[in-house]
Amino acid sequence: MSKTKEDDKLLTLALERYKRARDKDADARRERLDDLKFSVLLEQWPAAEKHKRENDPNGARPCLVIDKLNQYVHQVVNDMRQNRPSIKVRGINDSADVEVADVIQGMARHIEDQSRADIAYDWAGELAVRCGLGFFRIKTDYINQESFDQEI
Repeated sequence: MSKTKEDDKLLTLALERYKRARDKDADARRERLDDLKFSVLLEQWPAAEKHKRENDPNGARPCLVIDKLNQYVHQVVNDMRQNRPSIKVRGINDSADVEVADVIQGMARHIEDQSRADIAYDWAGELAVRCGLGFFRIKTDYINQESFDQEI
């Protein structure tokens, strides 16, 4: 089989899997988006109901929005900010060296500081509270074009 046919087959398989995952998650994604609109944009009235009330033949009726949710969201998010998660390195057995664990712990702390991981932790926590799904990812980047050295 030629290289092009193998690549086409692989791309076709990847597209099929992507579409299956996207379709499977579509309802949950829509619900998460509704949750964000409800809590961030305060869009708490269904569009049809809001239009009906604003265009009532007897005169426009108000669509009151009283934000009672964000105080609790902020309470949880601020708690998370005060007690941020962080990487903790521990030896897993008796032969583990405490000094090596401390060095690796220092490297992890340096990576967190350099990458401003606190911002990622805060956003992931806030989105987890607001819509039930918060995440961050760890990426590496090459230091320069000629080197294979990477920075996390």
